[in-house]
Amino acid sequence: MIVSGSPEIQATSSQSTPMLSRRAFMGVMLAAPFALGAAMSVPEPALAISKPRAPRITAWSPKVKAVALRWTKVSGAKGYQVRLYSSATLKKVVKTKLSTRTTCTVSGLKTGSFYYARVRAYKVKNGKRIYGAWSPKVLVRTKVAKSLFGSGSSITKATRTYLARYLRARNLSTVHGHEGSVTKGGLACVSCVDQRMLEGYSSYTKPFGLIIERDGSIYKDAGYSNGALPRKGKLLIK
Repeated sequence: MIVSGSPEIQATSSQSTPMLSRRAFMGVMLAAPFALGAAMSVPEPALAISKPRAPRITAWSPKVKAVALRWTKVSGAKGYQVRLYSSATLKKVVKTKLSTRTTCTVSGLKTGSFYYARVRAYKVKNGKRIYGAWSPKVLVRTKVAKSLFGSGSSITKATRTYLARYLRARNLSTVHGHEGSVTKGGLACVSCVDQRMLEGYSSYTKPFGLIIERDGSIYKDAGYSNGALPRKGKLLIK
């Protein structure tokens, strides 16, 4: 006959239901909240970064086979990307350069050539650049060669090449082959161009000439004075 509470019953109960030690029990209780928190945690959404606004080119100057540019500062920008294009269509990129300042000189260009320049700012996140919008394009040029007009009074091949590059950059074309000569004041009245193409008129208008100074500046021909010297009109490119 087995009596309740006897040693046999106690031995059997202790073997069938092993008890956790105090140290193990405390470990389970301490780890439970962390395990529950990990299971219920939700990843925080990544913060979106705003794109920088577009800068604006404020000044430029022609250099020997180079162009120096200056633009407005963009708040929060890490740096700027500068690009030069061969024409107003902005399809062919000639040069690309990065700058951490608001000034930049792009070199490796051709003498007496025209380019369209524009700039955009960028920010950096996770090692990647986030670019903003481009600035409005600006027509720029490099310094002309000393032989632009030559030593005589006639328009040289260099003058014609310079004019052709200007027309090509602005997507213009000559109307006829009129060419004037270099004046005593260092001006050359050269091939007339179609005013409709230059100013966006829908109908044909009277062609006009271009006046080139010895430093390479180009003006619209405003006619002739009493002394038969051309008068400079609107400055097209300095």
